[in-house]
Amino acid sequence: METSRRIGLLAAFPILILAASAGTALSATIDPALLGAWTPSTAECSRLFERTGRGLSFKQPVDKFAQAVIIRPGEVEGPSSVCRVLKVTRVKGVISAATECRDTVGYLPLDITIKVQSAREIVYNADGGEALNVTYLKCPM
Repeated sequence: METSRRIGLLAAFPILILAASAGTALSATIDPALLGAWTPSTAECSRLFERTGRGLSFKQPVDKFAQAVIIRPGEVEGPSSVCRVLKVTRVKGVISAATECRDTVGYLPLDITIKVQSAREIVYNADGGEALNVTYLKCPM
């Protein structure tokens, strides 16, 4: 009886490990309709972005002072940092994403808010007051 109980527990162990790790292995995703490259002016798109084997990327050398962002599943990339999306909430048309960003110095938690104006326009804010809102247009890439 004791042996069969141990075998049952050992057989269930991999399933328990998989179930426990599933929530931490997957990152949250911002609305798939927002995936792509964004800038305040679509005239800047070809100067700032390029398509690579990985999808959209910032062109080298990267303009570290550009106002631009690439939204990917589970990730938001700016000219000088890449943020992993940890949690996404939606309230009254505003998407809030808790992120952990890495740059050349280290890691920083950052709250990003996105208000969708249309399929091609968003108001983006990375951890600041309303005065720091930036209107971005989706690049046709």
